[in-house]
Amino acid sequence: FRKYAPDYYTPYGRGFGNSSSLRNETGFYSGLTWQCSPQWAVSYYYDVFMSPWLQYGVNASAYGHDHHYLISYIPAKSFETFIRIRIKSQQQNTAGSPIIKYLEDTELGSVRVQYVYKSGLFTFKGRVEQTYYVVAEGKKELGVLLYQDVEYKSLLWPCTLWFRYAVFDTQSYD
Repeated sequence: FRKYAPDYYTPYGRGFGNSSSLRNETGFYSGLTWQCSPQWAVSYYYDVFMSPWLQYGVNASAYGHDHHYLISYIPAKSFETFIRIRIKSQQQNTAGSPIIKYLEDTELGSVRVQYVYKSGLFTFKGRVEQTYYVVAEGKKELGVLLYQDVEYKSLLWPCTLWFRYAVFDTQSYD
């Protein structure tokens, strides 16, 4: 359970919440993990939150909830992979510029597949992620991300060489 007052301020605090600042939020977070076998794990996390006062992009009291589903597979110390599904619903101001703004429901969802493979001095990491964003009137925006990392840790020098190749496509900022 969390409850941050609208006038609470901490310049260096890093607490848990829906927004990046530790203020103006009440919520409850819970999670459950089931270790099916030594290699497989299934997790579910749920967060419900409410902002009792105005905040950026929201001109009234608003609420939302967030679901996370995670399936991870670790067959060896050198390889691990997971798939994560996230669905987040919350309220925000209407788009455009009406004279009186009201709140509308939005939904942000994503499916992520990621892996890590370690072989000697090299580590390979890859991710594929598909996202969608839906506003109340049914406008749907899609995005996709693919990246591959290669990391080399030298035994002779105290340095790490790291390379990332990334490709993404999205229809808007959201």
